[in-house]
Amino acid sequence: MKLKELISILFFVKVAIIISIITSTVKSQQISINNIYINSINGDDNGNGTINSPYKTICILNQLLATTTTTIKSQQLTINIAYGNYNNSQCILNLIDLYNTSIITYNSNNNNSNNNYNKGLYNVFINNVALNIINSTINIDGVEFIINSNNNNSSSNNNNNNNNNNNNNNNNNNNNNNNNNNNNNNNNNNNIDLPMIIINSNVLFNCVSYNYFSLNIVNKIKKNINNIFINSTISIINKSLIIMEDNKINLLNTTLMVNNSTIQGITFKNIITPKEEDQQPYSIIIDSTFLNDCLFSTFFQSNVKISNSRFLFFLMFDIGDSSMVYIENSRIYNGQKLLPLGSYPIFSVYGNTTILELVNIEFNGFKYFLNFIVSKSSTIIISGITITNCISSNFFTLSTDSNLSIENINFLENRNILLVNIESSSNVFIRNIKSNNCFEGSKNSIGSLIKMSSPNEIYYQSNNNNNNNNNNNNKQSNITIENGSFKCFGTSLFKNSMVTFNNINISIIIENVNFISLFDGTNLLMNSVILESNGINGGGSGGGGEIGFLFYLKNSSRLEFQKLKYEKSNFASFISANNQSMVIINESNFQVLQLPPNGNGFIELSLSQLFLSNCTFNELYSTSSPLICDDNNPSLYYISNITINSTSISNSYSETPMFEFGNSNLYIDQLTMTHCSTGTQLFHVTNYNSLWYDNAFSIENSIFSNNQGLNNTNDGSNSLIYFSNNFTISNCIFEKNSFFPTLVGWFGTFHFNDISFQNNTGSFIYLEDSGGEINGFSMIENEFPIDYLFALSSSNVNFKDLNLQSNYFINYLLYCYFCELDFHGFYYSDNNIVTTISSNNIFPYPFYGGVNGYPIYIAQFILQSTDATFNNITINNNHFFSNLMFIEEASNISFIDGSIFSNRIQENSTLFIASNSIINYQNIEIDSNDFTFISGSTINYNDGSGGGGGFDIFPNSLIDCRNANLSITNCNISGNNFPYSRGGVVSFCVLDNVGQNNSLLVTNSTFIDNRAYIGGSLYIDAQINPNLFIFKGNYFFVNYGKQSGGAIYSNYPLPSNLTNFYDDNRFSDNYCYYGENILSSSLKQIKSNVNSVYGGEVSKIQLTFMDYYGQVSTNIFGSFNTTITLISSNININGSDSSGGGGGGGSSDSNGGISIKSQYSNHIILQQGLPIFVTCQVIAGQGYLLFPVTSSIPGIYNITINDFVNITSLQSDVGISIETIGCAPFKISTADNTSCQYCSVGSAPSKTSGKCEICNPNQLTCLNLEVYTFQGYYMMDQDVLKVYKCPFDLCLENNTCSSQFSNGDLCFGCTDKNYQQVIAKSGIECCSIFQPLLLIPILLVYLIFALLVSLLKFKLYGSLLVKVIVFLQVNSVVFYSFSGISLLPVFRVSLDTVSSICLWRTLDYNSKVLASFGIIASIIIISSSDITLKLIQFGAKYFIKVRSIKRILLSYPVLSKNGQCRVKFRWSLFQIMFTPLLFNSISLFISNPISNTLALDPSISFLNNSKLQIFLFTVAILTIVAIVIYIVDIIRTRGTSTIKTLHLWLDLIEMARLSTYVILQLTMFFNMNYFMNIILGIQLVYLLSLLLFTNFLSSKKKLSKLSLKNELHIAYNTRIVLNFFQLIIFIVADSSVMQTLKPLTKGYYISSLKL
Repeated sequence: MKLKELISILFFVKVAIIISIITSTVKSQQISINNIYINSINGDDNGNGTINSPYKTICILNQLLATTTTTIKSQQLTINIAYGNYNNSQCILNLIDLYNTSIITYNSNNNNSNNNYNKGLYNVFINNVALNIINSTINIDGVEFIINSNNNNSSSNNNNNNNNNNNNNNNNNNNNNNNNNNNNNNNNNNNIDLPMIIINSNVLFNCVSYNYFSLNIVNKIKKNINNIFINSTISIINKSLIIMEDNKINLLNTTLMVNNSTIQGITFKNIITPKEEDQQPYSIIIDSTFLNDCLFSTFFQSNVKISNSRFLFFLMFDIGDSSMVYIENSRIYNGQKLLPLGSYPIFSVYGNTTILELVNIEFNGFKYFLNFIVSKSSTIIISGITITNCISSNFFTLSTDSNLSIENINFLENRNILLVNIESSSNVFIRNIKSNNCFEGSKNSIGSLIKMSSPNEIYYQSNNNNNNNNNNNNKQSNITIENGSFKCFGTSLFKNSMVTFNNINISIIIENVNFISLFDGTNLLMNSVILESNGINGGGSGGGGEIGFLFYLKNSSRLEFQKLKYEKSNFASFISANNQSMVIINESNFQVLQLPPNGNGFIELSLSQLFLSNCTFNELYSTSSPLICDDNNPSLYYISNITINSTSISNSYSETPMFEFGNSNLYIDQLTMTHCSTGTQLFHVTNYNSLWYDNAFSIENSIFSNNQGLNNTNDGSNSLIYFSNNFTISNCIFEKNSFFPTLVGWFGTFHFNDISFQNNTGSFIYLEDSGGEINGFSMIENEFPIDYLFALSSSNVNFKDLNLQSNYFINYLLYCYFCELDFHGFYYSDNNIVTTISSNNIFPYPFYGGVNGYPIYIAQFILQSTDATFNNITINNNHFFSNLMFIEEASNISFIDGSIFSNRIQENSTLFIASNSIINYQNIEIDSNDFTFISGSTINYNDGSGGGGGFDIFPNSLIDCRNANLSITNCNISGNNFPYSRGGVVSFCVLDNVGQNNSLLVTNSTFIDNRAYIGGSLYIDAQINPNLFIFKGNYFFVNYGKQSGGAIYSNYPLPSNLTNFYDDNRFSDNYCYYGENILSSSLKQIKSNVNSVYGGEVSKIQLTFMDYYGQVSTNIFGSFNTTITLISSNININGSDSSGGGGGGGSSDSNGGISIKSQYSNHIILQQGLPIFVTCQVIAGQGYLLFPVTSSIPGIYNITINDFVNITSLQSDVGISIETIGCAPFKISTADNTSCQYCSVGSAPSKTSGKCEICNPNQLTCLNLEVYTFQGYYMMDQDVLKVYKCPFDLCLENNTCSSQFSNGDLCFGCTDKNYQQVIAKSGIECCSIFQPLLLIPILLVYLIFALLVSLLKFKLYGSLLVKVIVFLQVNSVVFYSFSGISLLPVFRVSLDTVSSICLWRTLDYNSKVLASFGIIASIIIISSSDITLKLIQFGAKYFIKVRSIKRILLSYPVLSKNGQCRVKFRWSLFQIMFTPLLFNSISLFISNPISNTLALDPSISFLNNSKLQIFLFTVAILTIVAIVIYIVDIIRTRGTSTIKTLHLWLDLIEMARLSTYVILQLTMFFNMNYFMNIILGIQLVYLLSLLLFTNFLSSKKKLSKLSLKNELHIAYNTRIVLNFFQLIIFIVADSSVMQTLKPLTKGYYISSLKL
């Protein structure tokens, strides 16, 4: 039992010992676990891990840490690793549940002399030991981990050594076994991965190197290791180096911070959990770190922030799922400058809320890299990026609504890069872009800024983008680029985008590519852009206009420039817009540009639109390219539209057209073009699309100044504007330009409005086959002469308000050939016109020199085969040295409404020349135009009639018509002075006398004070068809022909249909020096003033050269040889009478003489058939010759003026026959009939008696040839026995008439102002005025008188009114033969009321008497009725409102129905009508004593048995019989005792006196010597008898009553007073004072005295 107990005690003792040993061992370990030392050289894994007994291997820590208590793990632990190489073990170092554990290195004294580890950055090298950190806080400092999972040789050797050492140690068998177990475990790990795993830990790598090599050296297979960081915070700092060779770090809810370290070959990515809700982001923060060959894959809203770091290619970021990567102040570069492997981008960003933000980043050294950053539906924000030394690489590729924002981007030394590639709709914002200058000799070396992939041009598509939804391609991209400088960028391509360039400076070189291309509805706005470009070899190939442009638009794209500045560039084409695209350029400046020589336009359009506004183009130069043009390719559906507004073009040159369009509408507003020049045209606008569209070309509110065409070809090819479409110009100024011409139009339509053409040279417009209108064209104060203004061919033009003022013109203004023109408002004033072309010059284009052989006249307006209408014209104050208008070749020109006045015409010039055309003037004022010769000029006149000294060459008339048709209607033509011309206004000539088809129509026009050499107003040289000649309603007043034709001159007679020429027209005060003042013509016949001459003396025969109108041909001057030939004689050549009467014989001269001499005298007697020659002197158509035949023997002689014998070919009569008819007046033949002699003094020959008769000394004077009548006497037939007394004051002495309108026997005939015989007279006075309207007031006066008598008839008897009327009637009868009597004939009831005024020319005395009878009858009828009172009462009843006046008028008494009142009225009315009835009746029976005519009207034959005269005789006889019967009845009945006997006999005595006056006036009408004496005697006797009779009656007792005396006073004293006054009038009229007055003046005084 004791043994068992002993054994048991020993067992427990043994157990206690073991426990104590273990306890003591544990306590010792717990004390030393805070510091563990490891030394690869002096250590031993069997040691205690102290500094004196360190462990040897790293892997021993797994065993050590696995056996420690949890209390130790919770304490601070430091693992001290001595300097050295730790390659003798391979394991995963498990650092689990460690609190604040540090792994540091130290330098042990034992190995200081044995190694050099302290010389490098890392002094501890740990091979093939991976970290597994879980739930720990670990700091690792100064350690380099080297892991190569495929190479474990050194580790095996180390393990073998350890085994040997363990076997040799007998004291530590257990440990050896343990070691061997560990070694066996390590050896088992040789073939497994060694990843780093950090879970729920906080790890700091301080100056740590972690190199992971997974490449198998044998089979070259790279093994990917997945490192795992979960729920941890890892810091890598202080020059740490993490190299994993394409191994991955998978992160979940982990923060990785790297600072001042190096990361290489690592792929950072999220851990994908089975459950989506378990997925968590990670965060990486890197600062001041070098990254090489790394890939960051961020998802699940992970964040990566990298600062102040460097990235060495290869590098990749795969960013998605709302993650964010932020990189700042870093550099990404390709250090080895090798070609990249693969096509993966550096940054792949996708996801709607995914963000990549780069700040101050540099990309350097990438070559041929497909993509730097690829974005899909994400946001990229870049602030400060520099791209340096990159070649052929793409930087940004965007798709699917990506957003790219770049601010401050700088390009340095790059070539052929693409900054942004957009595969589908995205948004790009770039600000502050800057690039360096191009490499020397390179072409846009930097490359492209932005491109959008074409369908066959996709730059990048990542695996994540394989499922792209193509529906997003229809969305627009938004791109904004601002505040930057582009230098040497290449092409950019935009599709379906909204693009904005703002405040950009672009400097590029253009070759055969487009700088910026816009497709598919792209909208590009460029604001405040400065552009500088240069083309290589002209910038573009010129192949179709699709390449080589700065901007290329297609498919409804839009390009807009705001404040562009494009300067100092060469050979670059600017814009090509195609396929319904739009270009807008506003507030832009183009300076010093040289356009390309390849023919491409600077701006070229194809079915697109251009809007150009507020722009400036200055110093442009082009040799073959236009500034703006289209492609000239017609389209069925669309044309281009160009709008230019508020733009200036200056100081530019273009050899070809600057604007060239063939398929476009061009609208220009407020364009200023100055100092531009061209070799062709500045604008060339045609219409190649005319089958479908009428292209429009419009220029408004623009100024063209100091522009010029350099090729002065004058053929229309060098112009400012060429058009063949619909062209409109409005409110434009053309100033100081020089083009030939300025505008050219072919097959176009045009509308020109408000054009100012000022100080230009060359010409304005040439049109061919065009039509349109020109409204408001002005040319004022032009300082330079122009070639012409308008040249038109086969065109239709409407002109409105054409204003040409104060200009200096040469040669031509307008030329038209086969045109139709319409002018409304033509103002041509204050211009000076000269010509520089002589007849020998070759006429310039387009004035070819005439048509069909007719020469072109030099004129301002040349109209050939043209129809034109000029409305509202004003042509005034011009000075012409050349013609105004030449009209020819079947032209039809009308001038309607206007004025032509105050023009001065010099040299051989005029205003209008018309040839073979129709010219019409209607409602035109032609006034004060003047023709003058310059001092020193000469003119030669010759009429071509064969006579010397005539007129041959005349200056043109104002209107010169040659073989033309002329119409003048409603025109006022006055004050025109053409003193050397034929026709002061019109010269109408028909060459070769072929005028039967030429018309002359002059109607309703006024010609006043016009002056010419021949024909003051008109000159006609044509035999006109009567059906084509109308001359009616015209008024010619004070016109002057210096030689002949004061108003009109015609070489031929007027047509036969103008029978009423003088009645249809009015002529007044026209005059000329010689001949007829009104109408003259060329020589038709030569008239002598006599058809016969008196013998007995040498006679002076006046010759008149007469025209076709019987007027003097005043254009004939000179001395003409004349032949006188005896045709027949009443005596034979022997001097005997041919009838057998005696006479003296004679003999001829020795030469057979042409004359014989009478035996009684030396008078010449011509031998029949033999002529004598004399000289005829002619001045202005008036000539004379001395007729040398002085014999009184009758004979007939023919006088021929030899110089005019050929005039007979014109069917004229120029022969003169003169008959000698005996002795001259007041001479008597001698006994031998060979001479004549005067009678003795006081006597003269009488044709009636055939002998000398003694003259009545009271009637005439007879003294040899001086035989003439005294005043008031008229000698008829030059017979002293036929001397008669003239009607009162009609005749002056010597058979002259007192009135210029009186003529004929006894001066009793009348003529008018035109000396045409007229019938009408006012009394005995000839009328100078004929006014039919005067009949109205005359009838009105008689009507008023009749109405007044009707109203006063119940008070008429015995009234003063009757006595006064009778008093005035006495005077109207007594003074009938006086001239100048007015108004008195009214009381005789005559139509002759006013002196010298008649109603009609043909109103004879019979007609006037008939009218007087009618008026008398009307007065009797009206006055006998109560019509006046009824009219007054009717008016009072209905129109007068005052009752008192109405009552008086309504109660006014009417004529009583009793017989007494009626008898008194009738007697009073009879007294009033007695004198008119008696005078008119008796005057019909008084004849002229010297002819069988009516005494008061020599135009009426007495008793001619005409119906009117028979009727008047009948009425007159019946009137006289009625008067007698009525007087007898009154005497017999005494008015049925109504009229007192005393009053009745006084009235009858008064009527007897009146009858005596009437009979004396009519019977003594032609012998008024004693008329006034008889009248005075009768009047005196009548007045004395009336006084005595009145006194006698007053003495009667029965008249002593007061009432009777009052009646006597009224009845007689009034008569006495009136008759006394009548006597005074008669005495004054016959006084010597009155006799000294002129007849008309005498009549005026008498009329005034009587009235």
